[in-house]
Amino acid sequence: MEVVKKIESINLDTLLDDYNRIKDIVPWENGQTSINYRDKEGEDRHLGGCGWHEEYFTRGHVFQKDYVLYNEEYKGTIIQEILEDYNCYRSRMLTRKSGTCYQWHNDDDYRIHIPIISEPGNWFAFEDGLKRLEPGYVYLVNTTVKHSFFNGSKSDRIHIVGNTEYGLQSEVTNSR
Repeated sequence: MEVVKKIESINLDTLLDDYNRIKDIVPWENGQTSINYRDKEGEDRHLGGCGWHEEYFTRGHVFQKDYVLYNEEYKGTIIQEILEDYNCYRSRMLTRKSGTCYQWHNDDDYRIHIPIISEPGNWFAFEDGLKRLEPGYVYLVNTTVKHSFFNGSKSDRIHIVGNTEYGLQSEVTNSR
């Protein structure tokens, strides 16, 4: 599989409606908020699945599969519908501020990416070149290879990201 594959077109207006309804009522930390949570005492349902996690050291990346429950704000939304279709876990909404990037890294799982707001100048960087993910589509991204993301636009980029094993087992293209 190529590193980025467009797998489905979606109704961007419905996605934006869901995002605009949710964005100001959920807590964000370091540009992230969790869509999925796990039932663990003392862990914040909206922030527990965000960022680097100490359980990487004790359980490896498998702990991420614990994050399968949906926060109430996402129930009945197109966001939940899409993420469930691709058996996503540890899903989050991510913001990347204008003029910023991630470090060069690789992840343990494939990721479903759903751009909500992504302007020209927002690019995924891979060893074989740059890829642009336009809103209105669902993408399967092989993030097990080295990559980064940079926002060279003048506005913030908002994406939904969900871990998945979908890329390891399917070759389906859908339209919603």
